[in-house]
Amino acid sequence: MKGSIFLAEAAVLSLSIISCGGGKQPAQRDPAPESVIVEHVTDSPPSGPASNQPMKPAAPQPASERIGKTVVPLHSATGARTPAAALPPSRQAAPNGDLVVEARLVEIPGTFPPNELYNYVYVMKYRVLEVAEGSYERDEILVGHYNPLIPRDRIKDNMRAYVTGNVQGFAEGDKHRLVLTTPLEKVWKEAVEDEYFDEPGEKFFALRADKAK
Repeated sequence: MKGSIFLAEAAVLSLSIISCGGGKQPAQRDPAPESVIVEHVTDSPPSGPASNQPMKPAAPQPASERIGKTVVPLHSATGARTPAAALPPSRQAAPNGDLVVEARLVEIPGTFPPNELYNYVYVMKYRVLEVAEGSYERDEILVGHYNPLIPRDRIKDNMRAYVTGNVQGFAEGDKHRLVLTTPLEKVWKEAVEDEYFDEPGEKFFALRADKAK
């Protein structure tokens, strides 16, 4: 009888311990911090708009890079030719002559290209006989003539505002009175036939070419 009472009391005591939370609950794991995983994906510093680092202002670009470079037409030394249809005429006002000389044409360094292909200025060498206006100290002068196959008074394109005179053609030994301006590029910025490209000194553009006595 006493044994039965003892067993009953033991069973009640066990139920009391369980109901009071005497058993331990399994510990919950903290979730892995995602930010730590993201921060260690790569060793390189963060970049882009989401970066917390201050962005450095871009260095100012030189004016020559912002504007772009001017394209210079190729001279005869390169062997390149530019079609006449692709060459717009100069739009500036015709300049006044810087120099007036009487000179003898001593060298035409090649053959004039046909004008059906393109418009050009051809540089020739003169020997200076007399300086009528302006100042020039050298014995020889390099002069560029526009489309020399065409008589000076028959130029009909937009360059007629820049070129005049009574010279009908060019041959070595001819004597001319020339109204000149420099630099040549002040008037003509397109194709130039220049076999003297490596010679020092100025090159002049002939605004007027007349026969001299």
